[in-house]
Order: sequence, then C-alpha cells, then structure tokens
Amino acid sequence: MKVAVFLSSLLAVASLNGATITVATQDVGLTSFSPVVDASSALVPDGGGYVAIGVTTLSNAQIGNIGSDAGALAAFQSDFNQFGASSTFGGDGIFNEPSLFNFSTSASTAGVNPFSGNPILLVAGNGADLNSSTELFVYELAINYETDAPLFAATVTTNDAGTLVFGGTQDGIALPQAGTHDGFRMGAVVPEPSVALLGALGFFGLLRRRR
Repeated sequence: MKVAVFLSSLLAVASLNGATITVATQDVGLTSFSPVVDASSALVPDGGGYVAIGVTTLSNAQIGNIGSDAGALAAFQSDFNQFGASSTFGGDGIFNEPSLFNFSTSASTAGVNPFSGNPILLVAGNGADLNSSTELFVYELAINYETDAPLFAATVTTNDAGTLVFGGTQDGIALPQAGTHDGFRMGAVVPEPSVALLGALGFFGLLRRRR
C-alpha cells in the first residue's frame, strides 16, 4: 500500500520560483496504487473532492481528535498552511480514475517560513476545500520541506515511512480501470457548532412549515 510523493526542484530559472512538489497515489513504476475512498468506502469521483499538502503547528494527536472534537477541527482548519495550489481527485496521467490523484504544485520554501524543515502533511477531503469537507484523510509524510535548491529530488511511500494521522485503511478498493488495490478511507469530522446549529434550525423550521 503506497502513497507516493515525488519532490523536485527544477534547475536554473525554474528554481527561482520555488520548490515543485508532485503528489500521487501510485509508485514511480505505476505498479501499485493507494486509492483514497470516502468515509462510506465509496469512490471519490474524478474531478471531485480536495487534495492538498501543507504544514501545521498542531500535533498528530490534536489532529487525530477532529473526528470527535469540533474545537480540534476548527483549530486544524485555522492552522493548516497550504503549500501552493490544491487539486481534485482524478486528473491526467491516472486514467482520470476516481479516488486517485496526481498533481504538481509550486511555492517557495526559502528563508523564514512555515515550510522549510517541517514534515509534509497530505490532506484530502470530500468537499471543495478543507473548510467545506465533512470527511478528511490526513497523512504525515516522512520527508520535510527543504529550502529551495538547484536540485532537490526525493520519493516517499507509506511502505517506507509515514504516519496515518486521521482516517483509516481500506482493503480491496476496485477502480474502474486500474484494478483492485488496498488504500485509505476518509474519516467523518465533527462540524463546528455554528454549522450544526444552522442545520438544526433549518430542520425545525421545515417541521413548523409542514405543520
């Protein structure tokens, strides 16, 4: 079971724009995939969901509480510092398959910033972004962001090292084209009290109208 993250800084001019990190759900040889399904074990549609990498000052134990503590979720949403642009599931090079992702994102890791020297945190959700996702998968990769350099390349897989911070594992995920693979499952998170309250008020308002 592998979640591969390939990192590279381009030479010369490209390096001036910062590090480029490619994130994927397969190994370099495209022989082993690690899909990520939602909390009900259903495939995340191609073009749906949210995938990003970043950093946080919160501990893994604190993040692990987002499924039972609305305060922990709010803290994570506020503290997570995203690296570059996010992406969706599917995409070129992965057969546009659901529950897989493959994207590259760039940002600077030079100087004093929250990235350099800190571990890469991979976050996937069922919403359009972190705050709108009601289910999340959080995985700490066993490699740190490094200061921009003329050449920086590395490969990390969960078989080598890594920590599943939130979510679970899922065996036998059947993909439309890429076969059946073991992977990961998102976990449901506790919404902030305001969101839950609005939902309750809407429900009771609907009951009053029907009466």
